[in-house]
Amino acid sequence: MELGLFRDIVIIFALSTLVNYIFTRFKIPTIIGYLITGIIVGPHAMAIIHAPKSIDLMAEIGIILLLLSIGLEFSLNHLLRIRNIVFWGGFLQLIATTMLTMFIARMYDMTWTSALFVGLITALSSTAVVLKLLQERSEITSNYGRTVLGILIFQDIVLVPLLLFVPLFAGEVEALPGKIAWLSFKTVIIIGLVYIGNKWLMPRVLHALAMTKNQELFFMSIPLICF
Repeated sequence: MELGLFRDIVIIFALSTLVNYIFTRFKIPTIIGYLITGIIVGPHAMAIIHAPKSIDLMAEIGIILLLLSIGLEFSLNHLLRIRNIVFWGGFLQLIATTMLTMFIARMYDMTWTSALFVGLITALSSTAVVLKLLQERSEITSNYGRTVLGILIFQDIVLVPLLLFVPLFAGEVEALPGKIAWLSFKTVIIIGLVYIGNKWLMPRVLHALAMTKNQELFFMSIPLICF
C-alpha cells in the first residue's frame, strides 16, 4: 500500500471518530458525521486527501458492504408484503416531489426540461443513507420502516428508465432509441442470468459451502456474490 493512501485512511478514520464522538454526545445520527467528514477532507474543502480516486473506490465498496449488512435483515417475503407500497407509495412520492420541484424551478425561469430534470433528481433519495438511519433507530422491520423501504425500492427501480431520458433533457433526441434498445437487451440478459443463478446455481453453491461447516468460508462467499 502506498504511504499516501495509508495516510489518507488514517486521517479519515481519525476525523470520523472525532466527529461521530461529538455527534453521539448530541444524539445526532452518525451518518451525518460521515458526510461532514467527507466534506471536510474532500478536494473541494480543505483538500486533506491526496488520493481521492482510491478513497472513492473504497467508499463504493463500503456502500456495498453497508447494503449487505442491512439486506441480511430482510427476506423476499418481506418485500412481497409491501409490493403495494413499493408501487403506489413510491409512484405518488415521485410524482408529488417532481411536480412541486418543477413548479419552484419554473418560478426561477428554468426551461421545462431543466425543471423536470431537477425535479426528478430531487425526488430520488439515497437508499444507503436512509437505511442506515433506520438501522440505527431499529426501525427497519417496523411498519414505518417497511413503508420507507418500499418507496426507496421504487426509486431504485425507476432510476434506470430515468437515466434513459437524460439525453432527451440535453436535446440529444437522436441518441435515445439506440440507448433504449441497448439497455433493454442488457436488461433481458441480466434478468435471465439472475433467474438462472437464483433458481439453480446459487442454491447448490451455498449448499456445498454450508456442508463444509466452515463459517468463515460461508461468510466470505456472501460478499463475493454481492460484488
